[in-house]
Amino acid sequence: MSTDNYALIVFSSGTTGAPVGALQTHGWLTTLALALTTRTRGPGNRTLSAIWPSTPAGLLPPLASLNSGAAVVFQPALRDHRSLADIIQTENITYSVISPSQADGIVALAKEAGVAPYLPSLRMLMISGAICPPQTFAQTVALVTPHATVQYGAGAIGALAFLTGADLPAKSGSVGRIAPGFTVEVLDDAGQPVPAGEIGRLRARSLAPVPKLIGAPQPVGNPPPGDGWHYPGDLVRLDADGYLFILGREGEVINFDGIKIFAPDVEQALAPCPGLREVAVVAQADAVLGQVPVAFAVVDPGITVADLETFARVHLATSKRPHRWVLIDALPRGNFGKVLKRELVAQLAGGA
Repeated sequence: MSTDNYALIVFSSGTTGAPVGALQTHGWLTTLALALTTRTRGPGNRTLSAIWPSTPAGLLPPLASLNSGAAVVFQPALRDHRSLADIIQTENITYSVISPSQADGIVALAKEAGVAPYLPSLRMLMISGAICPPQTFAQTVALVTPHATVQYGAGAIGALAFLTGADLPAKSGSVGRIAPGFTVEVLDDAGQPVPAGEIGRLRARSLAPVPKLIGAPQPVGNPPPGDGWHYPGDLVRLDADGYLFILGREGEVINFDGIKIFAPDVEQALAPCPGLREVAVVAQADAVLGQVPVAFAVVDPGITVADLETFARVHLATSKRPHRWVLIDALPRGNFGKVLKRELVAQLAGGA
């Protein structure tokens, strides 16, 4: 078997569109696992594998841990945050990967217990799989473990940015510095690099070749096939210090009467609303304004749309306020906790 042989197909979550598959080789897996070994190496290290090994986040940590001689505790598909915290405590776990929604749940447990750090055995807690809200990360560092790290990456090329507690509060909202071995550029609509601090579309590359993609749309600017870059479809800005900020997916831009609204910005502004458990904002076509923001919300008993609208009027500009609220029991999520916004858009199309 050669390192060029394919080992697995890694599919994106399909948050805003159809999933895209990346054909990954054994060489790619080996390279990333060896890079991760430095994070799992050491006497007494114990890695919790609580994610299905069909994804890099579920496969690479166990491979790296076993390669370094660390123990691995397998608990695949452990989604409940209370069970997850119990396993970390009882098994003295030192390394684990969790989603932002799981981090939220564990923060709530830490508040209930009144103990900080709530999970003292951890030497590294990686938050990955979706963009972690700034408040969630700050509370995880303060209450759960000071060794929490936000990881941002793409299945096609791996983790390309990391944010640690030491970066707070100065770089709150960022997904971190670009990792060694990666190069990123931010492009305008013509496919040309923009100055630091300006918004554009992300492209990235590493020392490893970009894998063959299945079902990937043509990137903006129509770059030639095989140009050595990966185009994950994220709208970003890269500041002068080299920190990357994710503003949303290309499919999450709402064109409201010529004004570009980033759905994650609206969600972050609404997140502190009392009684609002979760919110996801999507675009709905409008005959006059082009598109308008619609918010799907999970709320506590007794919270009304009027309560949400009152909060929005204080904290959001008129153009960013949801034109409609849809109260639901739970947001649809994929295997690793990402909200499946394409399902919410489909609900609107179906008359929700």
